[in-house]
Amino acid sequence: MESRDNKNEEKNRNEKVWCEKFKEYIELKRGCKNPQGYCPYRDRCMLFISLKMKEV
Repeated sequence: MESRDNKNEEKNRNEKVWCEKFKEYIELKRGCKNPQGYCPYRDRCMLFISLKMKEV
């Protein structure tokens, strides 16, 4: 059971999501390349949404 939890944690750490603005995959743990700049896709961006969820 413990090894499965470790695998899930490792998978989450290495998870990548698509950045529509830069047209590339970005590691979720790294976050947005330019969080202060303008992005027309921000309202549906998984990087930005995950950052906001961590703040709550």
